[in-house]
Amino acid sequence: ISVSPTTTGTINIVSVASSGTPSCINLQPSSIPITVLPLPTASVTANPSTICQNGTTTLTFTGTPNATVTYNINGGTNQTITLSAAGTATISVSPT
Repeated sequence: ISVSPTTTGTINIVSVASSGTPSCINLQPSSIPITVLPLPTASVTANPSTICQNGTTTLTFTGTPNATVTYNINGGTNQTITLSAAGTATISVSPT
């Protein structure tokens, strides 16, 4: 079974198990608490936003704390960076 809840709450489950005889059914209700988390977000800014040949800039990623962000520079290989508990991460880049 697969469920896709959209809000935090409780899922009530009733399992049906055969006890070996088709006329006997064992019902075992249970509840499972669930927490629905918001989708992660991320954005990036550059400082300075204009860089010259042989220069560098600092990219600052901000978003959902502890999220892993996948990015690439100029269509290159995908790379990942994990945001801190404060929701930030920085890297220094140079034009290629």
